[in-house]
Amino acid sequence: MLKRLFKRNSSKMETTINAFAAAYGVLKSKWLKEQADAQGLTKEEQNQVSQRQHKELRQLITQFGLDEEQTIRRFPVPTLTDNDLNLELRSYEKELDEAFRKEIGRVVPYLTSPSITGLEHYIRRIDVAMLSIAKNEARKDILNILAAPYLPTLISTDNYLIRSYYDRCMMELSSEERPSLTNILHQIVNVMTLDDHRAR
Repeated sequence: MLKRLFKRNSSKMETTINAFAAAYGVLKSKWLKEQADAQGLTKEEQNQVSQRQHKELRQLITQFGLDEEQTIRRFPVPTLTDNDLNLELRSYEKELDEAFRKEIGRVVPYLTSPSITGLEHYIRRIDVAMLSIAKNEARKDILNILAAPYLPTLISTDNYLIRSYYDRCMMELSSEERPSLTNILHQIVNVMTLDDHRAR
């Protein structure tokens, strides 16, 4: 009984963390853009941007009921200085988009499994594929967002279950959100888990 309860609680916590990570990924992209836009501002104004972003992160952590200290260590507010290439990435967007599109079906695999386990395996494979194309983590983060519109193409045409969950997740996004490819896949996993597909 205790073993089953622990397993159930662990699964619930994993689902919560994955959902938090998806929301964090969207905010991370927004924060980096805000920091880039703030480069010409005064130091005081840049500090205000930083304070606002840290407040948004704490609010997100509270929203998901996670431990603030532990979560901030794992999911900090990113900074442009984390990688000198961040300021140059915009000029590479077209190149990355074209490279990803050309590798669909080769380096970039199609999603064929309708199971949660298959989806989780696919997320790991697609992450490796994007890093192979992008060459470094900073460019991969940009490619992850650029690649999101290709997900319907990557879902096998006879995979009706995943397609329906994809449509459902996209309907729940606000018009201001620009999620990444892996954010959407994690969200599909979360919703399928809540619908008890993991136990099937």
